[in-house]
Formats: sequence, C-alpha cells, structure tokens
Amino acid sequence: LLIGSIVNNGTIANIKSILVLSRKDRQKDRVEVNYENLALASSIADEMTKLEKDENRIIGWYHSHPHITVQPSHVDVNTQGNYQMMDQGFLGLIFSVFDKNINGRIEICAFQSICNITTGSVVWNRVEIPITIEPKIYKPLQSRKLEHL
Repeated sequence: LLIGSIVNNGTIANIKSILVLSRKDRQKDRVEVNYENLALASSIADEMTKLEKDENRIIGWYHSHPHITVQPSHVDVNTQGNYQMMDQGFLGLIFSVFDKNINGRIEICAFQSICNITTGSVVWNRVEIPITIEPKIYKPLQSRKLEHL
C-alpha cells in the first residue's frame, strides 16, 4: 500500500511510505489486501501524521506484472474501481520489471478507474495518470516494528 498525501486539488500524490503486505488471495492474477493489514496500514499512516505534523493516509496500492505489459488488466481496473468507491483520489501503480520487450528498463503505470453504467451494468474503464518522480528522503518510522506484515 502507498501512504502519503494527495495535494493541489487532487492532482499531486506525495508517496512517503510503501508498505509491502502479504496477499489475501494466492492466485497469480489477483492482488487483494486482507482487512487486518488494511487496518494496520491505516494506523501506521495515523502514526506518521502525529510524528510529521502533516496529514498522511493510505492513498493507493501497487503491484508488479513480472512477465507481461505494464498496462492494467481488467481485474486491476475493477479492483481500482472498488478502492475508489471508498476514496476517489485512490491511485494504482503497476511496475513491469521483467518484460523482455522493454530492454532492462522498469516501466511504471499510474492509473485510476472511471465507472460507466450501461444497461444496468457497472463497467470500469482505465484512466492513466501522468507520473513525475521527485525523490525525497523521509525519516523512517521507527516507533513501530513492521516485521509481522
């Protein structure tokens, strides 16, 4: 999960921490977070807010596509849509790290989903978000041990 803040009227995401969590579902084409880890990540974001005096929350999720294109699958787009039902600013990141078509580079896709209701059915469509990476070093959160994640 991605922890940080959304600023500038929802146009900039400042990712300050990334939590690596175990997956709820072990199917190779699924990335789901269990509720206990989601609650723990939320409490970590609250603790970061207290330490930094700056609001932090869970702002997104990430995963990799080890052997396929970086583009979100229909499962990714639906999962993203479900997250956005709780928080419209929530974003998804996908990293393609082993795709032989990209010559050793890492590709990143940032995306959100838009809901279209057609003939009574909910259909989620992908919207790509532009990325600018500005590395910054934040103090590590040392008051909580994260080994159990």
